[in-house]
Amino acid sequence: MSIQTYQDITFVLGPPSGDRYEMIKSAALETGDTFSKLYRGYMDDIISDLDECGFFDKIFSTLLDEEIRVNRVYPTYQMWGKRNPKFAKFYLRPSEENAELPALMVFPPQFTTKCGLPIESCVERDDAKVVSAILGKSLELDWVNLISVYNTNP
Repeated sequence: MSIQTYQDITFVLGPPSGDRYEMIKSAALETGDTFSKLYRGYMDDIISDLDECGFFDKIFSTLLDEEIRVNRVYPTYQMWGKRNPKFAKFYLRPSEENAELPALMVFPPQFTTKCGLPIESCVERDDAKVVSAILGKSLELDWVNLISVYNTNP
């Protein structure tokens, strides 16, 4: 295991914009499901597809100038139990109070080289900010929040 500043990095994915938002919104209104439920399922599939094609390996390899295997991309979500103007797109009906925001976590101490050895580079917050920007732009999201947890036992 490599010595890393961060134990984990979470990318909280804001709502999509444009046609993608309208598609999920329409489906939620037609089915009676919440936007959160459909969006979360949609993003879980997208994250899985991105992971399978090596998207995260390629981004971190480019940023750290070292061929890297992320090894674990964990889809999760962040729950908000009270209306928040920042999440307005998630509330399609007046009765909705909750928002479930899709997120994904990566774990820098588990990053390895192609051969399975610990990486030599340290993943820093600036690297995570670039990944966040790439995710936001690639997936046409309104925003991506970044949460990182320090490694208490480096």
